[in-house]
Amino acid sequence: MVAVSSDPRVAQPSAFVRAEFERQQREQGNPRPSSSVIPGVWEGFLPYLSDPSLRALVPSLNDPDVALLAPNGTLVRYTGMVRDMLNPEYFAGAYQSAQTGEWRTTKYEDFADEDLGAARDTVVWERKPLFCVSVAGESDWVRGRQTRPRLGDPASDAPAAPGGE
Repeated sequence: MVAVSSDPRVAQPSAFVRAEFERQQREQGNPRPSSSVIPGVWEGFLPYLSDPSLRALVPSLNDPDVALLAPNGTLVRYTGMVRDMLNPEYFAGAYQSAQTGEWRTTKYEDFADEDLGAARDTVVWERKPLFCVSVAGESDWVRGRQTRPRLGDPASDAPAAPGGE
């Protein structure tokens, strides 16, 4: 199994999303959610897109050892192309807990922590699944060069030897 970062945004991203949702709800007085956008989530994951040292902590689905990938629920990255946008899916994106009356979210998850039939209220949200495919014609040696410095850097001007190195 791949070593997973101890940062909760990588190891358990859905827990981070839930925590941000609950924090926003507390700060706003627990109103009924009017949007599926959870403030703070984008900003929380943005460093993992923009900072190469943090991006390296996120396992890639493009790695050849996909069988050795990190555990279920781990944040992963994928380099590919969007081939199709499937029909939208509607789901109970937020629900009001029958036990506590607090709003909870199921965003990026398949199941709620509680029985939704017993929830005081639910909010239906929409997600748009994308069908992604790997880049056509991409070879192993291309993937190896993607992590190297860009042109203009003397270390990257030498051509790669066959076989990726």
